[in-house]
Amino acid sequence: MVATLDRALARYADIVARDLGIDVKDLPGAGAAGGLAAGLVAFLKAELQPGVDIVLEAARLRQRLAGADLVISG
Repeated sequence: MVATLDRALARYADIVARDLGIDVKDLPGAGAAGGLAAGLVAFLKAELQPGVDIVLEAARLRQRLAGADLVISG
């Protein structure tokens, strides 16, 4: 099943490149969730960001840690 999905996603990327002129084949994160991110980039001009960056910004972690000498996470 994985090999079939991989071939289908490669074909999808080829068609997107051919028809839209947007290369999503080697775009990091574009193959996750069956190519959803690739479709968002190709058709909606989305910009991919690592999820951790979004969470850290939403939690205002940089501001919360200002002045800290030690941070322990788990």
